[in-house]
Amino acid sequence: MATPSDLIADKERTPFNLGCAIELHGFRLAEVQPLISGLAGHAEQPQAVLAEILNWTGGQPFLTQKLCRLLVDAPNHGIAAGEEVAAVKTLVQSQILTNWESQDNPDHLKTISRRICEKDKPFLGRLLRLYQQILQTGQIAADDSREQNELRLSGLVVKQAGVLRVYNPIYRAVFNEQWVQEALAALRPYAEMMSAWLASGRKDESRLLRGRALRDALAWAENKELSDADRQFLASSQAVAERITRETAELLSQQARTEVDKILTRFAPELGQIASRPKVLIQAIQSWAGSQPGLTEQLCQLLISESESRIPVGEEAGWVEHLVQTRLIQYWETQISAEPLRTLRDTLLADEKCLELLQLYQKILRHEGVIADDSAELRLLINLGLIEDEAGHLKVANQIYARVFDQNWVEQELVTARERPVIRQRYEIMKKLREEEFVQTYLVKDRDLPSQSQYVIRQIALNIPDGTPAVTQSLLASRFKELEKLNGHGQIPKLLASFTENEKFYIVQEFIEGQNLKEEFRTNRLWSEPKVIDFLIDLLEILEFVHRQDLSHLNLQPSNLRRRQQDGKLVLIDFGILEGIPELSDRLDSSEQMSDIPSYSLPTGTADRAPFSQDLYAAGMMGIQALTGIQPNYLTIDRKTGEIIWRFAISDRPMVPVGEGLASILTKLVCHSSERRYLSATEVLEDLRALKQPTPTPFRFAWLGDRRILVGGLVGLLALGTLGVWGYQRKIQSEQVAACNASITSAQSDVELVVAANRVLEACSQLIANQPNDAQALKQRGQASLLLSKYESADAEKILNRALEDFQAASEAQDDDPQAFFYLGLAQFLQNEATYADSYRKAIELYLKQDAARMSAADFPILAELLSFLMVKNPLNQAVYEQTNALFEKAQTVNPASTNLVYNHGAFNVRAKNYRDAIYIFKDKILARTIPSQNDRVWVSKGVVTLLLGRTGFPDALDAFKQALEINPDNALASNYKTQLESCLAQGNASPSPACPLETVTAESLGKNFQTIFPIEPLYSCQEYPVLAMSERKDYQPICN
Repeated sequence: MATPSDLIADKERTPFNLGCAIELHGFRLAEVQPLISGLAGHAEQPQAVLAEILNWTGGQPFLTQKLCRLLVDAPNHGIAAGEEVAAVKTLVQSQILTNWESQDNPDHLKTISRRICEKDKPFLGRLLRLYQQILQTGQIAADDSREQNELRLSGLVVKQAGVLRVYNPIYRAVFNEQWVQEALAALRPYAEMMSAWLASGRKDESRLLRGRALRDALAWAENKELSDADRQFLASSQAVAERITRETAELLSQQARTEVDKILTRFAPELGQIASRPKVLIQAIQSWAGSQPGLTEQLCQLLISESESRIPVGEEAGWVEHLVQTRLIQYWETQISAEPLRTLRDTLLADEKCLELLQLYQKILRHEGVIADDSAELRLLINLGLIEDEAGHLKVANQIYARVFDQNWVEQELVTARERPVIRQRYEIMKKLREEEFVQTYLVKDRDLPSQSQYVIRQIALNIPDGTPAVTQSLLASRFKELEKLNGHGQIPKLLASFTENEKFYIVQEFIEGQNLKEEFRTNRLWSEPKVIDFLIDLLEILEFVHRQDLSHLNLQPSNLRRRQQDGKLVLIDFGILEGIPELSDRLDSSEQMSDIPSYSLPTGTADRAPFSQDLYAAGMMGIQALTGIQPNYLTIDRKTGEIIWRFAISDRPMVPVGEGLASILTKLVCHSSERRYLSATEVLEDLRALKQPTPTPFRFAWLGDRRILVGGLVGLLALGTLGVWGYQRKIQSEQVAACNASITSAQSDVELVVAANRVLEACSQLIANQPNDAQALKQRGQASLLLSKYESADAEKILNRALEDFQAASEAQDDDPQAFFYLGLAQFLQNEATYADSYRKAIELYLKQDAARMSAADFPILAELLSFLMVKNPLNQAVYEQTNALFEKAQTVNPASTNLVYNHGAFNVRAKNYRDAIYIFKDKILARTIPSQNDRVWVSKGVVTLLLGRTGFPDALDAFKQALEINPDNALASNYKTQLESCLAQGNASPSPACPLETVTAESLGKNFQTIFPIEPLYSCQEYPVLAMSERKDYQPICN
């Protein structure tokens, strides 16, 4: 055996491996082979069990041996092959993670916790925040700092390949985000910030507290004996926060007042026509709307459109009050004119801090002493325009808001927000999706994840009548395990977890964003035969996969099929989890169908109710409903044969035309006799795919011998006549096509426009009579109908419905045509249908796939409207950001000369906070390529976005404002920012400086002025495209002029 002295004497090595990096690692599978012999009698595949143990422990020696011991001591009959993952997971959950502090014997996890939490408090705060960062991001780059080394020494994290990550899943589960938050809360919440403030000689205001940190600190300090340093730190924090809140509110209020003045100036001539004293009328408007631009504009528009006679002198205030009460405040949740109020409400309630926002707003309503702490919640209420600062006092911004969002409203919303229960202290219920006798289905968000991802949870009661909870739980767990085999299929939601709590069994699964098929069926529009065939093929391909796993859905109906928003594919949701549990199955069967009314389930009297048959029957019934528009409960059953009668005609509904091939398949799917019904999804798919095969035209051989000449001569003679007829018909058709495709512009008078629209409608109708699937003619007729719906008010709804049907048919006839889906969405938008957004998203998807060479000038204004939809009507996230950028690039290939399009691209990047990309677009794509005299507004936009980069951008921003003033010396914004910048730069490079408010400028602090600095510029002529311009009636940011 070598001794230490032998190693020291070795000239080839040292005992310390000087100069060689050392990285410790846990046990690897090859190193723990001796442990396998101890597991041999407890698992069919001990090697697989040991590998799964290492997955949980990361090879940590103590935990690895402890898990092996727990497994050996567990009262089980051995782990079967293939069950290693589930068995080890159950063991870890029950014997280590659940109530871990009481089960941690001997101490191991508690030792790690003590080692970390016994550090001095300032250092502990940094240590916990560093670990929190690793938890949230998964890993961070290793830099051998004191904090990182301390975490490594605790054993909680490990360094591998130059990064730090949590050592193993057990540590991640125990020392999770909640543990970090509790540890941080035990500290003085502001210790680190106060130390830094004191170290700066009490001058560094950036170290003072603001927002929630200040509120938490004041709450923590209440009833505590504080040092002078603590008191001064908290008092200074409060004073600075109040000053910043006051300055921010004043800046936003000033910008809003400027915008209101512009609106009132714009409407002044028209207000003068309806009132002898327009100034008094304007005062009445301001007394209600305050300095809120949106409400001011809405009130002006309502006054002008609804004042049929001149407003009498002295009645201006009463006139405005009556209009406010009847058109804004009363029924504000449903009136079209009150849309700004609903938008404000929705923004407030959709915020993840909804409860905190409502509580803060309630305090302001009650005139309670609200700390102006510059919190995110307070900034949001100010930015929304809901509250304002008046001489240091926070109050509701105007009378309309005070009447609508009053004490009763906020109390009701608070009750709703507080009633959101939390399952397992983790899953916060957002809303109930479905309620059944034993099952509740919820949409939840996961509080433990930084992204607060959304999931679906199904809650199943265990305390059912005539059932034993333990047996029911066991059967449900077994059913869950069976359904886990479906994970991995792209059109079935992933099952993520299951657990039991308070005599309820829970299943957590992936949430699929989209619309249920039930909603599509509600439109009452009949599906075309090809669409029904495609639907059945898509559904049965999923069922074929499910049935191959020896499973069935068992609960198939339109509400359990979801059209995924992302790609439009069908997703199979809500499998019949309760099947196989006798007590529940018996009760469900007894309540299912006790009459002869058809449904999506096999009738009770049917001989064969095998699981696969149930799914196929439901598929057939949905196919019939899609084709006929008739729900199963409105169909009847032949009492003699037991067959469903679905091909019939009644007085107001002719029999739906359907090919014999599809009719035969549907009838066989829902056949009463099991002997004549399909046995498998594969059989149905074969028949359906055969329907999609084009029928070959049979080739007939010409006659032989001299008869060829005879026939040839006859054919030639006939052809001469036929060609003449054909030529004449072709000429007629060509004229119809030209008339159908004629452009209609609003440069014409209203009468001429209606006449032109009717001509287009008539020509297109003639084409459609001969070619029902002519997508172009359907689109043109639909556009003509949209225009006519605007001018023929008596039949507007009927005409609009006709347009909707044409666009629906066009989108089905040519399902890769983005124009068809856009116009379908436009018609839905004008009918106030929420589904318009789905149609617009489909159009966007198709445009992004389409080659630019296939596009024409007519596509450009449509792309402009879709860009407006993405920017204005959608919350900004990564997917929307990428889609919008891609659509801008597509639009630029269609119209590369549009400077306004390029400008809007830059403005969008400012909204997305990609400031450097925005600067590049303003500078290199516009200012470097266009006539300077036209670009003072672009220079201002470039200057402001450069300010948003911070102090480093001040010189470039100053240069931009100077350039704007050279072009237009009257540009007030440029002049104001130039003056402030010169003052800031004169103070030197000290940063931050309280005397330089521009250092704290953010996109949010610009408030209402943001729209002035970065407007959405018009991209096409409303007169040239009057159909598209119809959408502008409801859009607050017009995209045409």
